[in-house]
Amino acid sequence: MNIPHLPASNSVQATDEELVRRFQAGEPDAAFRILVERHQKKAFRIAYGVLQDEEGARDVCQEAFLRIYRALPRFEGRSSFSTWLYRIVTNAALDQRRRLEKERAVFFDDRRDVEGEAEGEAPRVWIPGADREVENKDLAAALRLAIQDLSPEHRAVIVLREVEGLSYREIARTIGCSEGTVMSRIHYARKQLQTAFHAFREGRG
Repeated sequence: MNIPHLPASNSVQATDEELVRRFQAGEPDAAFRILVERHQKKAFRIAYGVLQDEEGARDVCQEAFLRIYRALPRFEGRSSFSTWLYRIVTNAALDQRRRLEKERAVFFDDRRDVEGEAEGEAPRVWIPGADREVENKDLAAALRLAIQDLSPEHRAVIVLREVEGLSYREIARTIGCSEGTVMSRIHYARKQLQTAFHAFREGRG
């Protein structure tokens, strides 16, 4: 989907809610362009966290923003725009992941994910509970493999919590489940990633 590059003027200072109203009042392209620019990086991180694939994450974001553009005239604001957007992105990524898993078993390319990509940097990987990137390539590879072993649902909650910093309530609203389910999934995902981290450290000791 190509978003028209129209002048943003003072609209960049507007809230999401104001931009949605302008979209619905007859300024769809200018308002939507700002909304996309404001949220596209976070949307990509969510999609990538579920899929662990850059190209797939870009496709999901494009699909999600197209859905949003078509649905915005009917958006009533019962939840915040950002919560609604991230719900659509998360669900689109989960749907894509399930389609891929039905078609084939998904494995990482060993050359890219273990030895590193010669043409660019590997995507960021985080240690659960630590607000920093993993610089060690071997550790990054071990954590990516651990993330790959998580179900799409567990990936989604760990990304929304650890990377995006959403509360349990916000995550529950985003993915449409109870807070208890969110807490349970996060606990399991953290345990799996921490196990991979400790196994790596012991192997290096």
